[in-house]
Amino acid sequence: MLNNEAMCKDALQDIFLKVLVNLAGFTFRSKFSTWIYSITYNHCIDVIRREGKLLEINDYKLSDFDNDYTDDADYMERKLLEIRVERLERILDAIPPKDKAILLLKYQANMSIKEIAKMLGKSESAIKMALKRAKERSLKKYNAIYKNE
Repeated sequence: MLNNEAMCKDALQDIFLKVLVNLAGFTFRSKFSTWIYSITYNHCIDVIRREGKLLEINDYKLSDFDNDYTDDADYMERKLLEIRVERLERILDAIPPKDKAILLLKYQANMSIKEIAKMLGKSESAIKMALKRAKERSLKKYNAIYKNE
């Protein structure tokens, strides 16, 4: 989320401390991994706000494919996937961090609406609306960037 190695190392240490300090407060109302993810997400958002920067929420890239391709069709498919991922990364970088975060929680982390709502302390309907708006803004940005292609 922070896209800065030094900040990530500091955040990692802070997050581990928060988990240890609050471990007794874990109530088993959610999965342990969801609880840790929530602490991590909230800490990173706080760091981003504190720094006053719009940093990347994730450094998600498909790269370093095996170079064992002997078939032109495999090579073309790989290149097509790279293009699609590059476009997706460009769109995600162009939308507000909150939109990017909620889309990544839903589609990359495969979290349910209910899990996201619990993690962010919002209602399920608020999360559904936030997802809808994030999708609309993403599509609008996509059309603006790639309208001539």
